[in-house]
Amino acid sequence: MNRTTGVLTVALIIGVLWFMSESGQPTKPVSTEVAQVASSSASAARATPTATARATPTATPPRTALEVLSSSDYYDGSVWYIVGEVRNNGTSPVKFVQVVATYYDDSDRVVGTKFTFARGLGDPPLAPNERAPFKISETNHTLVKRYRLQVSGTPA
Repeated sequence: MNRTTGVLTVALIIGVLWFMSESGQPTKPVSTEVAQVASSSASAARATPTATARATPTATPPRTALEVLSSSDYYDGSVWYIVGEVRNNGTSPVKFVQVVATYYDDSDRVVGTKFTFARGLGDPPLAPNERAPFKISETNHTLVKRYRLQVSGTPA
């Protein structure tokens, strides 16, 4: 490969990456982590420099802040269940809303994970301010002393 071909290849790669970041493709999942505390979310506005070196704000992208509103757990025979509710605090609908439970032992080591969908394939997207229930079941729970829930989804 000569130098001109190498420079053109690098320029092409940079151009493709720039186009993907500006067009929003591919869609990246959004994620919120919850550990029996309030979740936090932030949306950042992009700024475009002008000839006068002042930043001109562009439109703020839709916010997709998912939150675990509540959760509790119970046993039914040998099966342990975690149940709860998630809410879309964002400004746009979210599809494929997934809740992941990470299990920890008494030494805070991860001993397992399990997930479910509050809104999955075939379900309508979770609209802004809308709530959805979830339920996770686990049969191998003898080492679990605590759990952490994370909720994520994809902008619809």
